[in-house]
Amino acid sequence: MVAAVCTLALAIGANAAVFTVVDKVLLHSLPIERAERVVVIWPRERANPTTIGEISYATFRTWREGVPGLENLAAIGSTNWSLILREGEPATIPVAAVSGSFFSLLGTSASLGRTLLPEDDERRSSRVAVMSHGFWVRRFGAEAGIVGRALRFHDAVYTIVGVLPDGFAYPRGAELWVPLVPQLMDASKQWNIDVLAEPGFGVLFVLGRLDPRIGLDATRANVSALIARDAGGAFRPGMEAVLTPLDEHIFGNTRQALIALVVCVAFVLIIGCANVAVLLLVRATTRAQEIATRLALGATRWCIVRQSLTDALVLTTFGGVVGVVLANADHAPTQDEFEIGQFFGAPIHQDRVGMTEVIVNVFDGGPHTTVEYRIGEFPPVTMRRETRPDPFIREVFARNQATKKPWAQVEPCSHIWTARLPADLKAGTHCIRVRVVDEYGREHLDRLCMEVTGAPALRG
Repeated sequence: MVAAVCTLALAIGANAAVFTVVDKVLLHSLPIERAERVVVIWPRERANPTTIGEISYATFRTWREGVPGLENLAAIGSTNWSLILREGEPATIPVAAVSGSFFSLLGTSASLGRTLLPEDDERRSSRVAVMSHGFWVRRFGAEAGIVGRALRFHDAVYTIVGVLPDGFAYPRGAELWVPLVPQLMDASKQWNIDVLAEPGFGVLFVLGRLDPRIGLDATRANVSALIARDAGGAFRPGMEAVLTPLDEHIFGNTRQALIALVVCVAFVLIIGCANVAVLLLVRATTRAQEIATRLALGATRWCIVRQSLTDALVLTTFGGVVGVVLANADHAPTQDEFEIGQFFGAPIHQDRVGMTEVIVNVFDGGPHTTVEYRIGEFPPVTMRRETRPDPFIREVFARNQATKKPWAQVEPCSHIWTARLPADLKAGTHCIRVRVVDEYGREHLDRLCMEVTGAPALRG
C-alpha cells in the first residue's frame, strides 16, 4: 500500500508541477490583447548580432510620430528603479517606468480604477502610479478605497490611480508602474545630463504593435532604415533593427521544451499508473483465499467489487494529496523574490573564475545593509561595500560617448557591494543567489544564472 501511494504521489506531483508552469506559459499567458502582434524593438550591430542596445527617449519621441508597419509605440525604462514606501512598515518596491501609451498598446485595462494615460507622462504631470494585483492584496489587504489614495515614498508622493488585473506581470517583478518622463527627469538630475533630449543616450526598451496589413519583415526593414538614417547620432554606424515577438521575449524558446516536458511527464504518469495496477493485481492474488471465504459466507460479488473500489479510491486520494503537496512544496510565499532569470553576457572560463567579481547594486543600501551571495552548496559569501562608479552607468556613458556632454562624468556611488567568485567553481551552469537585509531588517532575494566553461581561455 505504501509503495503504491509513493508511486502515485511522485507521478501526480511531477505532472502537477509541470502543468502549473504550462498553464502560465501556454494556456494562460499575460492579459494582453492580440499579444502575437506586439513586438520588442532592439537595435543591434550587423557585424555582431549578439549585441543588443537601448533606444534614447529623443529617438522614441521621433518614432512615435509614425513608423510604417507599426500602429502604436510604447517605451519601458531599461534601468531597474525602485521606490521606498514610507506608509506603515518601510519597504522597497520594484518599479517599472513606462510611457503613457504602454497599457493602451498592450490592450490591458485596470481591474480597479484606470491605467496610465499620455497626459500622466509629461514634464509637469502629477506623480501617479498603478499597482499590481498581488501587491494590492499583500500590502493593502485588497482595500477597495486604494484608488485615489496618496502614498508617501522616499522621493515624492504618488497617487494610486488603478490596480492591474491578476496575472499581469510585465516587466517581470514590477509591483508599481509609473510614468516614464518624471523618472527620466529625476535621472537627468542624478546623472547631470538631459536624458530626455540626448539622442544618443539609450535608456529605453521600445514596444510596437504591428499593422496586420504589413508583414514583420517589411516593418523590420522600415525600422532599420530609420536607424541607418540616424547613424552617427542616435545610433552607431552599421546597426539594424531586431523585432522580437513579446511572447518570445518573455518566455524565450521555452514553449517547445515545455511541450516535450508535458509529454515526458504524461508517460511518467502512465508508467506510475501501470505500476500501481500491477501492485493492486499482486495484492488481489494474495487475497484470493480471503475473497473465496467471503463468498462462501454469503457475500455477494457486488460487495467484493465495492471493497476493491473503496481500496482504490483511498489509494488514489492519498496519492493525489501527497502529490499536490510535493508539487507545491517550493511555492510557499515566505518572502519576496525578484528573479532576473538571464545569463551573463558571455561564459566565464574556468581559469578566470577566481578573478571575476560579483557586483550587486543596492540602490537604497546604506551602512547597516548586509549583502551576501551563495552558489549551490558553497557557503555564503559576505560582500563588502565599496564607493565606486556604478558599472551600469559607466557602461551607458561609454556606449554613448559620442553624444555625451563633456562635463558629464560618472560619479562614485556608495551603494555597490562586491565579492569574488570561488576559484574552485566547476564548469557548468550555476545560479548565484543574492540575499540583502536592509536597515529595517527586511530580506530581499535575487538570483542570476551564469555559465562556467571548462576550456581554458586563450592567452595572447
